[in-house]
Amino acid sequence: MKLCAAGVALVLVAGSAVAGDFTDRAKLSGNWKVADSNDKSPEVWIIEEHANDAIHFSHSDNDRVLAEFECNTMGKECQVKVEGKQAAVSMWFNGAALVQMETRKSNVVKRTFSITGDGDSLNVEATPIVPPGKAQLTRFTRNKAGTAP
Repeated sequence: MKLCAAGVALVLVAGSAVAGDFTDRAKLSGNWKVADSNDKSPEVWIIEEHANDAIHFSHSDNDRVLAEFECNTMGKECQVKVEGKQAAVSMWFNGAALVQMETRKSNVVKRTFSITGDGDSLNVEATPIVPPGKAQLTRFTRNKAGTAP
């Protein structure tokens, strides 16, 4: 009897952790501008979740669109253009964090998008995989002024 109760408790705890992941995942949607920037046109990520496990991304810097695409979050590779060049992107969730792997020619960069604090901060960690390099963390804040960068 104790084994069954422990199993049920474990399932309930795991279920609440998964529910928390989904709540945090929903917080990724929004218009994010680089934190502490005095630029009139800072770096911006716009993330919109769509049906069927798809996410629409728009990434701009100084009003220049670097990338705009929609891709699934099941790890399936999508062919996109980044800075006008062909690239392959795959995305998946690791808990509440969204992981994005981008391959352009022989360069591979892994980005991890994670919500911090009360949901109005987004950390984007970019890690060069090929060639290997040092990870760079950039903090973004929710742009509450609207969806335009």
